[in-house]
Amino acid sequence: MKQFWKIMNIVYEKIVFAVFVVALLVVIYALYDTWYVFDHASDDSYLRFKPDRVNAAEIEDSPITADMVAWITVDDTNIDYPVLYTPYDEQKYLRKNFDGDYALAGTLFLSADSDPVKPTVNMIIYGHNMKDGSMFGSLKQIWRNGKLTDPYI
Repeated sequence: MKQFWKIMNIVYEKIVFAVFVVALLVVIYALYDTWYVFDHASDDSYLRFKPDRVNAAEIEDSPITADMVAWITVDDTNIDYPVLYTPYDEQKYLRKNFDGDYALAGTLFLSADSDPVKPTVNMIIYGHNMKDGSMFGSLKQIWRNGKLTDPYI
């Protein structure tokens, strides 16, 4: 009977060790995945597609996507992004970049209630307030510094 319990003890130790190794690998992968997502959250490769201010017709010819309706730039911030519009799926770009790939910061997008063809005085643009200052994250900083005196942009 002692022999049986020695064998069971060895089997138990090997199972515990295997579970520990698997758990360690899962933690390492989770750390890598988190680093990768945050490292690629502020990708600015889209800037090469920014239309020329003089030739506004370039927006229609932009290779970004057919969903692009505008480009927003706010002085004294790093807000310089395309604005996308998908009235049939308003949150399509909540966690996707303009190419449709997963992106933590997503892409700025126009509310489905807004109409870029018949614009009104107020157009609602959604975007994340990222802690690293990307997307709309820099608005809070210029508000605190007193550079932004009017909350309407």
